[in-house]
Amino acid sequence: MGSRKRNQPAPPHVVFEALTEPDRDPQRPWLSLLDDEQAPHVVASHKPDMVVWSSLFTKRPDAVIRFDLPPGAVAPICVGPCRSTSRRPTTRSSGT
Repeated sequence: MGSRKRNQPAPPHVVFEALTEPDRDPQRPWLSLLDDEQAPHVVASHKPDMVVWSSLFTKRPDAVIRFDLPPGAVAPICVGPCRSTSRRPTTRSSGT
């Protein structure tokens, strides 16, 4: 389990749209997968402040990736923790 926090230049609602539709603009691809990764699916979301993806990792299909998008003009994105899909994601923000 891990977590990370990063500031994003776009407002949370724009980041939410990008995370829920990563291939929406073929002229501006941003999700580059490695050979051992697979495209994620949205497992859960709460517009505009939370998105949970299925695992990117073929060796860890039970992991999920949670994005917490706090309100504000330029919001930090909290990514993590990776959890088994047998657990329900919480609505708390991840730590630093």
